[in-house]
Amino acid sequence: MPAPLEFEIADELSKCIDGRYSLEEFRQWFVPTSLDIEASGNQAAIDLAYRIDGILAEASSANWKDDDIVEELAHIPLVPVGENRNTG
Repeated sequence: MPAPLEFEIADELSKCIDGRYSLEEFRQWFVPTSLDIEASGNQAAIDLAYRIDGILAEASSANWKDDDIVEELAHIPLVPVGENRNTG
């Protein structure tokens, strides 16, 4: 059974935050995933995607450096690690 979308987003974001992915690699994954996020009906995933999208949009308009963007993304609370990922 696939993990709920909010866990998938959180996992991909954590890879960017801890340096396993570049910011560009995260964006390449995130943009198509978030384009129609509302259709998922998963409110936790929608909220998380909106928070990430808001930071990326602000960073783009203010010409932030990638390191600054990743630092800001790191402030987003992610799904607690102890949560059971098989429920949804």
